[in-house]
Amino acid sequence: MRALPWLLLCVAACSQPARPEYRFEAVTHADGRFVAVGHHAVTDATGAGLIATSVDGAAWTVTDLPGDHELYGVAHGDGRWVAVGGEVGDFGFARPTVVISDDGVAWRGAPAVPVGATYLSTLAHGNGVFMTADGRSGRLHRSLQGENWGGVELPAGLWWSPGVDFVGDRFIAYGDGPAVAESSDGATWGVADLGVTSVSRVIAHGGRALGLATYDCCFGEVPEAIEGIVLDGPEAWTARVRPGERLHDVAFVDGAVIGAGARVLVRGPDVGSAVDWALAPVVDDVGVHALATAGSTVVAVGDGILASHDAGLTWTTIELPGAR
Repeated sequence: MRALPWLLLCVAACSQPARPEYRFEAVTHADGRFVAVGHHAVTDATGAGLIATSVDGAAWTVTDLPGDHELYGVAHGDGRWVAVGGEVGDFGFARPTVVISDDGVAWRGAPAVPVGATYLSTLAHGNGVFMTADGRSGRLHRSLQGENWGGVELPAGLWWSPGVDFVGDRFIAYGDGPAVAESSDGATWGVADLGVTSVSRVIAHGGRALGLATYDCCFGEVPEAIEGIVLDGPEAWTARVRPGERLHDVAFVDGAVIGAGARVLVRGPDVGSAVDWALAPVVDDVGVHALATAGSTVVAVGDGILASHDAGLTWTTIELPGAR
């Protein structure tokens, strides 16, 4: 009988529903607010989509999407927000997901989604066009308002897990393959083979496009220190190799460069030549997927949200409703 209070305590604790873990895949800043998208990593309903918004990077509001969704891309253009991903069925992704908002707070489903796609892995906006890509086939899809989509034909076999960014005055598409493709309107594309293994991000900086990529030097055997490749654009891409942490995203803020890796955030001086970045760890074991900046504020999202208000010198872990 003496064990009964412990038994009751266990029953009470075990009866509490598991608090959800958040996994954010993308974040951007536009129209005076940060918007991050992703899904619940641990939940009774697999694939519960998430949209988190903040005006300052410190206080966040989290919205659950009805149904079973996972979101992987978000962009703002022409007065509206669009987020994309996939609806989860019994055997994986059942169909693409596209949701639209006029204010970044209230969201509605798009009247149509890209035909033939499984799920959408990325989203970008520029020159009046939204661009997304099928995360399995790599096929690109184009829309003017995010409501109706048309497919874009590219040479087959360029990418798996594709990404699309709008850099300067054009779209750049890339992924787990050796090539990048460039287009000003999202309809007509030119392709360049870079001879790399995978391109993970393309950004604008100093009037040019810079990319982050990796190169597997050993015929499928991943070396202990995967080498990062800096790709200079826009027209003639040149791969310049530097050893170090494999980065998923990079941002420039107040004369510094912030890099986001699978398990590290790094910060270093922007010395003008990305090959000479002197990156030093500032936060470890954070699982960051993407970065966004506004002024001196940097938001890092992944297995949760981190925020810095001094250009990456110090970071705060954001406590989200229901997060562990």
